[in-house]
Amino acid sequence: MKVGNKVIGLTIGQRSMLVAEVSQRGGKPTMQQYAEFVYPEGVGLADADKLGPALAQFWKQQRFGTREVIIGLPAKQLITRRKEVPAASEAIASSTLRLQAESEFSAELDNLVMDYAGSPSASEATTVLLIATNRKIIEQCEALAKAAGLKVLAITSTTAALGRATSRLPGGDGLVVNMGNAGAELIVQHGQDPAHLRHLNSPSASSPEAIGALAGEIRRIMASIPRNGTPQTVALWMGPALSGDASTGSILEQRLAMPVTSPEVSNLLTSENREANAYAAPAAVALTAIDPKGLPVDFLHSRLAPPPPPRVSTTTVLLVVLGLAIVGFIGYAFYDLGQRQSKVDRYNKLIAGMSKQVDQAKLHKTRLDDAASRLPRDKYYTDVWSDLSDCFPRQSNTIWAMHLSNSSNDRTVWTLEGKSTTEGEVRTLAERMNLMTKPAPGNFPAGQAPQVQAFESAVVMNLRADANSRGMYSFTIKFTYR
Repeated sequence: MKVGNKVIGLTIGQRSMLVAEVSQRGGKPTMQQYAEFVYPEGVGLADADKLGPALAQFWKQQRFGTREVIIGLPAKQLITRRKEVPAASEAIASSTLRLQAESEFSAELDNLVMDYAGSPSASEATTVLLIATNRKIIEQCEALAKAAGLKVLAITSTTAALGRATSRLPGGDGLVVNMGNAGAELIVQHGQDPAHLRHLNSPSASSPEAIGALAGEIRRIMASIPRNGTPQTVALWMGPALSGDASTGSILEQRLAMPVTSPEVSNLLTSENREANAYAAPAAVALTAIDPKGLPVDFLHSRLAPPPPPRVSTTTVLLVVLGLAIVGFIGYAFYDLGQRQSKVDRYNKLIAGMSKQVDQAKLHKTRLDDAASRLPRDKYYTDVWSDLSDCFPRQSNTIWAMHLSNSSNDRTVWTLEGKSTTEGEVRTLAERMNLMTKPAPGNFPAGQAPQVQAFESAVVMNLRADANSRGMYSFTIKFTYR
């Protein structure tokens, strides 16, 4: 997994998230910022459309230096199974575990995302921890990150990451307990790999009664786990809500009758504030990004995901493409030649069959030319129509001109017949005609021609409702045109 010099661990809780920013610039990693993001009232992980903007605002307020995050899921949202793996390579071991998982979770396989913590060996049998979570949880985390403008590098187990980080500290190779404001989680660590991972059904308060209930829960779990004979120790981490209570470790040590240590996060990375110890969990999640061993589990890049199909070499692909291109070119050449010949034959046949239509077209042209020569070349009609058009309203479908005729020898008296939707449109048209003026013809300087009346005595005649068309009126306007 490729990350920048800064990465953020974000652990999901029931009512809040813990966030820690870790940077790596050579030497010991540094925890630069940490904070707790409390969910708005009545909002949970499933409400990405509401929780995402709130998280984005929190990110802006805290001024984190990157948007690349690794998300840690709580043990309560995980299913674990201990699996024996024979001596085999990692690829073969992953295939074997994939088949076992498909058999064990066949009823709900489509709803689960799985990975395993541990390292198979080619020389000896090993034991790994199969870890699964609901696919819906992964989708909710991705939707939340998208809504908040974050880039998710991986999704892992918070407790597995904390267990690995603790295993590097004195007394860390044993039981690791992470107490938060929503309960506690237990991990049994064998080296850097988890052997068991459980959510503890105990209250999160730090009273003696609550610690006693927590100790009883741990004893019941340990009674069901085979022991390898080594003395058991407990490394106790406490979240922000409980970090100030120093008596929790001593009470738990008395009830369990085994040593309880309180590790310091400053032994894992550089941090100047003791309050940072409460943010060990998100810091451990962020540290997995720079761990040479990689993440304990990664639900986004699972080793149990089906392998991709084998890749074909570039040379083979080029040769196949070249061969197909040559065959295609030859085939297209023959096809194109056949198409061209077919087109020539079709055109020849079409030309031969069009001789009769050509003869008819010539006859029609002769008749049209003869008719055109008989039509009058009268400029008056054009002038009258042009000026009449300026009088008609600009909106359409209100009044229409149907017929224009001349009834005098000097071509000054005209009759306009038409139809209208209202009587008012007809009278308005006549008024516009009586008011219309235009420059007088003649040789006048530019812009100095006197204005003359275009239409005279425009009178509405025969305005009546149209018997054939409901809502329409027929009209006649008689006028003089100079």
